[in-house]
This record gives sequence, C-alpha cells and structure tokens, in this order.
Amino acid sequence: MSIGGSEKEYIFSLFLLHNPKYLEEIIGEKLSRIEAEVPVGRKKVDLLAVESSHRLPVYIETQMNQSDPLHLKTVQDILESISEGS
Repeated sequence: MSIGGSEKEYIFSLFLLHNPKYLEEIIGEKLSRIEAEVPVGRKKVDLLAVESSHRLPVYIETQMNQSDPLHLKTVQDILESISEGS
C-alpha cells in the first residue's frame, strides 16, 4: 500500500486487512490487531498483525508481481529495522 505501489497491491492489502482469515489459514495461527501502513524504521510495512497465542509481531508486505531489486531492498530495510529494535 505504499505510495509507489500498484492499485492491485493496495486492493489486496485492504482485502487482507478486512479478511484476516486468509492470512491465518496461510500461517496457521490466529492474528489480532491488524493495522495497515505501520512505520518500521524509515519504511512502512503494508500490514502488521500480532500472532495471538505467542503475541509475536507478523510483518506482511504485499507484492502482486515478480519481485525486483527495489522491493527486495525495501523488505531488507524493514528486516534490518526490526532487528535493530526500531
């Protein structure tokens, strides 16, 4: 749902935001407190949820097409921010 993201990704992220059962089915865990466009370091993650039983954060980046180096860099930056505790 980023500014540079596609309309398809935006619609897909909104769909997942309002239908978390599909994410829960994929990861096999119940999710709560799902939010969109959450700041993580200098970037924003498309969706952030909390895995209910262990209270672990779940970071979700949507990508409708084949990933490219720019998207990979965005995901790496988010992961780096998380590991630094930002």
